[in-house]
Amino acid sequence: MNDTQDIAKAILEDRCIFICGSELSAINGRQPNNKKIVEFFIDYYWKDKFPGRFNKQELLDKSLQEVAQIYFDSVHANDIQFVANQIKNQFLRKYIKKDLDPCATHLLLANLGVREIYTTNYDNLIEKAFTSVGFSEINVINHNNFSELNSKGLPNIYKLCGTIGDSDIILMEKQFSETDPNRLHYPFMRQLLDKIVVFIGYNNRDHVILSAYIDFIKKCQPDRKSTRLNSSHLVISYAV
Repeated sequence: MNDTQDIAKAILEDRCIFICGSELSAINGRQPNNKKIVEFFIDYYWKDKFPGRFNKQELLDKSLQEVAQIYFDSVHANDIQFVANQIKNQFLRKYIKKDLDPCATHLLLANLGVREIYTTNYDNLIEKAFTSVGFSEINVINHNNFSELNSKGLPNIYKLCGTIGDSDIILMEKQFSETDPNRLHYPFMRQLLDKIVVFIGYNNRDHVILSAYIDFIKKCQPDRKSTRLNSSHLVISYAV
């Protein structure tokens, strides 16, 4: 059986999880992709005065989470959540577009009836896709409330980093590594052990979520030597 057949069967059996990154929302220019938003970030906060030893090209080669972390370290702040929300209000609200329609890939996920979607995107295009294809109710679960469970058989959309309108967002690299595992990593990762997992819309800069996944699997299955998960398997699709 090939990957496509495996995924289709797993969706029908509710054994498939999709993890969606920024390139999904960047299709057809709906949102800026990682590289573009990093360029916006550099011009907004630093212009030509780059922090420490970095030059512009080195910063452009990093993820948004890495660049935001460099900014936080450069301003010598103490409250990482305060700075994350400050960046959200000053910067992200300006560049994450609102009132957009979902693209064909968003709509495909909704039409397939995928029940478990995790996303690091700050927009609400996945939620809009499910509504537009006829779902009158969905569960949108933010990173600080992962204890909520779906008891109605509804689609679950887990916002790993929050949404642009939330009071708190996850933005910087250290927020991923230092977050209470009961709030983010553990509830997110524990479902990956016995389901088919599809990463879609990530590129080679989006290492934070992939690294968290690999670290978790190593801890749970230290003797495992491949990326196959029991009877399931991992499919990684980068920029779509």
